[in-house]
Amino acid sequence: MGLVRIFFPSIIILCFFSCKQPLVTTESEVNRPMAEFVMKENIMDCFEEGIRFDDGKIYNCELSAVAEYKGALLFGNDKNTSEVSPMLMVGVNDLLNNLKNPPLALKQEEFFAIRKMEDFAFTPDKKFLLLSSGFDRLDENNPEWDAYNTLLQWEIIGDEFHYVDGVENKGIMSSKNLRNKFLDLLKSSHMKIEGLMILPGNRLVFGVRETGEDFNNPIYTSTFIQCTYKITDGKMILNNDMKIVYKFNSDAARKGLGLSSMTYDPERNMVFITSSYEHGEEGKQELGSYIWKLPLSDFNDKKPPQLIYLSDSDPLFMPHKAEGISVLENGDLFIIHDNDRVDIPVNLPDGKVVSRKPHQAVYSIVRLK
Repeated sequence: MGLVRIFFPSIIILCFFSCKQPLVTTESEVNRPMAEFVMKENIMDCFEEGIRFDDGKIYNCELSAVAEYKGALLFGNDKNTSEVSPMLMVGVNDLLNNLKNPPLALKQEEFFAIRKMEDFAFTPDKKFLLLSSGFDRLDENNPEWDAYNTLLQWEIIGDEFHYVDGVENKGIMSSKNLRNKFLDLLKSSHMKIEGLMILPGNRLVFGVRETGEDFNNPIYTSTFIQCTYKITDGKMILNNDMKIVYKFNSDAARKGLGLSSMTYDPERNMVFITSSYEHGEEGKQELGSYIWKLPLSDFNDKKPPQLIYLSDSDPLFMPHKAEGISVLENGDLFIIHDNDRVDIPVNLPDGKVVSRKPHQAVYSIVRLK
């Protein structure tokens, strides 16, 4: 059954090996965009507390993708939650009014088949939702790893699925052939996709967070790969025109940032981007994120994005790892964080300071001035 029938609520920029300079190098300081926190940070429950795998390990909510749909928020979890679902939905009003209704877990088998969802993007008519994994790993000797390389199209009303550029390998469906296309363009042996958006003109854009020799030695970046598409018989078909169309230098915020999510707002004709850093020992990392805005005309002209500020001198900063961004119906920006199990104190709106529990996620809401 379709979504409407299920639920309907009231960097360091481093050049790649063959490139001498990034396409975009500086941030415009004219008319700095200002914003305020509607919700600096808050916690939402993803599923019931205490759920465990068969081996006794506890489920951990690590939401990495978000998209707004008709008054609801769709979330993707980048870790296996086989007894719940990696795809969740909650009403925006329920969330903002602190109602304790748990998110709805969507149980379609295709959601369970993806490994490590990283971002969502709607087609302009909101008929199709695209779900992208990270494309950051592949083992030719293990077909199950193919699922880490997936671009899935979901036709929401009819509840039909299509693997974009799909291939089957011993019963595992994926889009793994896209991975080599990304690596060839980037001239790299490693990369990670963390952003996805669809722009006017049937342009599908992937956001690259990492390149480098391997995942242990990532080079953080903000690089955009574009491919045009057509919809034929309800299925997205990619054209053979994939290319790098945009890069930007995020040093205006701080060094060592990498793209972590992005979205296109058709009402403002604006691209919004989050950049984040994660430094230090695993489980004890320092985390932080920033937001950028980029008019579509500036994206097309390869002009630098604008860092969003809280005041004339202070960029808007979130002490969490922003993993997904979406525009709510009222124009506010909703940001979901995935802190990778790092214990960062959360200041709740009622003044309490708490630690996120494994079944919870942290989010922020930002309003442009």
